[in-house]
Amino acid sequence: MDYNPYYRFTDYFDQLANLKGVEKAESLFTINNIKGQQGMIDTAPLLDIIPGDPNELLIKQKDAIENPVIYRNFISPDGKSTVISLYLSRDKKDDKFDSRIKKDIEKVTSEYKGDFQEIFQTGAPYVNTSMSEYIVDDQLVLVPIAVFVLLFTIMLTLGNYHGAIVPTINAAISIFWTFGLMRLLSIPINPLTAIVPAIMIVIGSTEDTHMVTEFLEATSKGEPPREAVLIGIGKKLGMAFFLTALTTVIGFGTIAFTDVVILQDFGIASGIGFFLNFFITVTMTPVYLRFFGKSIMARGFHKDTKGSKLLEKIVHKVIYWGYQYRRRIIIASSFALIISLIASAFIYVNNDVISYFKKSSPIVKAAEKMHENLSGQNIFYVVFEKDTGDFKSAASLKKIEEAEAYLRNLKVFDTVLSLPDYISLVNKGMQNGDPAFHKVPDSDNLISQYLLFFQRNDIERFVSGDYSKVNIMVRHNINSSTELNNLVEKIKKDLNSGRYGKYSNVLITGEGILIADAAENFISGQLTSLISTAVMIAAIMAFLFMSWKAGLIVLIPNLLPVAIFFGLMGIAGIPLNAGTVMVAAVTIGIAVDDTTVFMVLYNQNLKKYGDEKKALEDTLIAEIKPIFISSVSLA
Repeated sequence: MDYNPYYRFTDYFDQLANLKGVEKAESLFTINNIKGQQGMIDTAPLLDIIPGDPNELLIKQKDAIENPVIYRNFISPDGKSTVISLYLSRDKKDDKFDSRIKKDIEKVTSEYKGDFQEIFQTGAPYVNTSMSEYIVDDQLVLVPIAVFVLLFTIMLTLGNYHGAIVPTINAAISIFWTFGLMRLLSIPINPLTAIVPAIMIVIGSTEDTHMVTEFLEATSKGEPPREAVLIGIGKKLGMAFFLTALTTVIGFGTIAFTDVVILQDFGIASGIGFFLNFFITVTMTPVYLRFFGKSIMARGFHKDTKGSKLLEKIVHKVIYWGYQYRRRIIIASSFALIISLIASAFIYVNNDVISYFKKSSPIVKAAEKMHENLSGQNIFYVVFEKDTGDFKSAASLKKIEEAEAYLRNLKVFDTVLSLPDYISLVNKGMQNGDPAFHKVPDSDNLISQYLLFFQRNDIERFVSGDYSKVNIMVRHNINSSTELNNLVEKIKKDLNSGRYGKYSNVLITGEGILIADAAENFISGQLTSLISTAVMIAAIMAFLFMSWKAGLIVLIPNLLPVAIFFGLMGIAGIPLNAGTVMVAAVTIGIAVDDTTVFMVLYNQNLKKYGDEKKALEDTLIAEIKPIFISSVSLA
């Protein structure tokens, strides 16, 4: 057997352990191999010295597999896979820590790839950084596609290329300004802030399209470009644009008022983005239309395009159906709403980060291999608190031992490890390896003696220096936030029942737990934001029309699409996660924009004509193109 890989593994471990940001590193070279030998206890690291004899190496392998502290934590059941665990010391002010440590580990790993059959990195920094990189890469593809679809749709419906140029210019300026302010405010590019440009393009283009459409409509009736801009756009659409900007900025900006940092970043970035987009739209678009008005007029308003003719036919059909089958439409809409609300009750919240990646992704494959050969990459801790010195007593440690057995019997975790496991190994070793003694002894004196076999750094993960706190470390492969949160609630309830001892506090914590809680908070925060936005627009419309009925009526086109969306999710079994709830947020964002402009123009036309049908027809004809464009772009 060639022993060079073992020495190469030692070098690899040493390089990783010395990386900046690594507080502690553990492997087969550092983990204690606690066993009885010739009437004595050996607590030396398993491979503090690499054996030169193959038989001795096999004995070491057997020791590792029989040691519950090492088995599946540091070595696989077949003895062919092992792991190096790095404990990181993060600087909370360094938002590039994950990215840097991932690259540093990759750089070191690349030097040793040829020495092993397979070697890979996994863990929270790797997954989080990879997700951010994938999202940014996706945006480089999706944003141009979104722009192309938007431009194509505008050209199809308006038949004037200037209608496509205006939203492109405004979106580009808005995005650059937004990223510039994000840099000044130290807001990082993360999985949520990375999607702000795409949202700005879709939602922001609605005002541009409204303005271009109104300009073309006015000039086609003989109005000069200057009057078309000042009167047709400024007077007619000014209030509508202000209200849509107000509701959009507030709707997305309120997300910043949460306890989750990534949500705060997204709320601030999106709020700034939509405010800048509004400012640029109402300043740049009139200037563009004023200076290029003659060129735009020369191109004309192509009402004879197939797209325009089709949309006008739809408008007349909608008006006809609205008056002819008013009662049926109300009944059908109410029925759809009721069914959707019932179906939405079957939606379940599940923020599974790993599920965001393709099954062929190295991240998914690494997580599966860790789970199959060793233990899942996810870790949480159960912390028990008592008085100083209490966890030196046999009675207290036996209760922790029972709590460990309870966690193992749940059959959902890969490994469960704590201080009693170390004490049990020493107790077994003192009895010449008799398996019957693999347990915490009954004597407090023996506990005190056994603790002398360990240095502080051997057990610091599992017990505080004053022995008032004990940790149980649980490794698992549960990626579903809902499943994990449900398990945690059950564990909290059972451990606080008194069956496993009385404690001043029992805390379940860890990065995975915090992420799962953050996912739940994010989703609930988004739902709250959706509801508050809908209520706000209803209040504005009620004030505008001086009628609370108008406010309630406005809620229908805003909430019905979202209700149907959630209903279809419930029927299809699609979980509510960070991605799907964002779709709902963007949907209601566009619905609010379209509804606000529609209602403001309808109010103006109603005062102008004094005829509901005529006001409705004019408003629909004016609004059908912008609504169609924004809806297709969103889809």
